[in-house]
Amino acid sequence: MKYLSRFLILSNFVSGSLAFAAGLEGSILDEMRGFGNIAAYSTNGTSTWTAPAGVNKVFVRVCGAGGGGGKGYTGSHTNTGAQGGGGGGMAEGLVGVTAASGYSVVVGAGGAGATATGNGSNGGTSSFGGGLSATGGTGGVGGSGYTTVAGNGGAPGSTYYGRGGRSGSITTPTSGSYSGGDGGISGCGGFGGPTGNANQAGAAGSMPGGGGGGGGSYGGSLGNGGDGAVGMVVILY
Repeated sequence: MKYLSRFLILSNFVSGSLAFAAGLEGSILDEMRGFGNIAAYSTNGTSTWTAPAGVNKVFVRVCGAGGGGGKGYTGSHTNTGAQGGGGGGMAEGLVGVTAASGYSVVVGAGGAGATATGNGSNGGTSSFGGGLSATGGTGGVGGSGYTTVAGNGGAPGSTYYGRGGRSGSITTPTSGSYSGGDGGISGCGGFGGPTGNANQAGAAGSMPGGGGGGGGSYGGSLGNGGDGAVGMVVILY
């Protein structure tokens, strides 16, 4: 856990192209007046946040983790780059708390990129107090033979949706360089990892919750999928 200034909230927490506070309703901003502390959790696992004395309401943003990218494929019939993993979702809102009480904080783990033929792993769900949660993005689909159309990338997480990962390229039969698909952007603004060109591995997604890039394919050499980024939980009080 680490404590950040108000300035960092406004400058670093981006949802799409909007700064953290820009899209909030006026009524929520009114209730947030006087909030001057922030706790940010960015390591996957479960922690406990204890409400300080005098605090009965907090504003929480929850970011799901990114899905891992798939692995490229090559065969006698087809070469395909793998799809990127989906970006994690986002949920946010005012939550009532009781001073001196502890609240569960769960940060979802990023989905692993595929290192054997197949799909990337799904990103984990992040949550606060059991009532506010955002799912992770799904893993990108690995390249496969006998395919005529590249499949869709990993699906995004829920609530305020991240973007799905992009599809990889495809060709028949076997020659040239074929890239995978980029990972999806998360609902909290974490960028997806770039695709792997030729036989290169896809890059890991960026925090919070960016999807991993899909692996590329070149001849008999294949790129692994990039890992999805860990989620995050931010508490403003």
